Amino acid sequence: MFRTAISLAISVTLLMAAVTVASAADTSTSVARLRSFGGACEGCNLAGRQLTNASLIGAQFSGASFIGADLRGSRFKGSDLSKADFSKADLRGADILGSNFEQADFSGANLSGVAAKGSNFEDANFNGAHLEAATFIGSNLDSARIAGADLTHISLTGVNLESVDARGSNFSYGALLGANLENGNFRGAKFVYSKLDGANLAKAHMNGADLSHASMVKTWIGGTDLSQTTGLTQEQIGRACANAQTRLPPALKTHICPRIWVH
Repeated sequence: MFRTAISLAISVTLLMAAVTVASAADTSTSVARLRSFGGACEGCNLAGRQLTNASLIGAQFSGASFIGADLRGSRFKGSDLSKADFSKADLRGADILGSNFEQADFSGANLSGVAAKGSNFEDANFNGAHLEAATFIGSNLDSARIAGADLTHISLTGVNLESVDARGSNFSYGALLGANLENGNFRGAKFVYSKLDGANLAKAHMNGADLSHASMVKTWIGGTDLSQTTGLTQEQIGRACANAQTRLPPALKTHICPRIWVH
């Protein structure tokens, strides 16, 4: 325990010293050399820093500010960044594993190509963010805000998106295989050529959503109002699973089958 405490103290001391030096020098030549972060630095101000390829492993950075920071190619492993502010930051190609970003702010950030596995983004803010070709596997985005975000070509395999606010977002060409979208707000969202196979859309708000050419094999739409969507065909409905409470556009008939989604 004593050695752990010393190690943590040294880690934090070195980090704060590096940040202090960076404040007095050119960030592109000083902070850019800082590659590994550890220990605890809650509420740290790293806004606007050049932190490309940085590694945060087992770090405690809750509430830290990374506003506008360059974090391209960075790595987050087993770290706590809850309530951290990444608004307008550049996280392209970042690798995220087993980390906590609950209530973090990614509004307007660029997360294109990000790979996130087994991580928590509950109640995080992705409004207006760029998430093109990002990959989220087994991660939690319960109640996340994703309004107006670009999620084209995204992969959301087995991801929990329950109660998300994704109004006006673009999921076109994305793969939401086995994703939980229950009670989500997808008004005006685009799912053109997306894959919703095995996904749970129960009671999702879909007014104005575009489902043109979306794959809906065994998609659960029980209790979902799809009457105001566009692009929906009988072929898609014939492959999905509905119940008596499902509402569809005129001329389309429900395909009733047992509920397949299991929480």
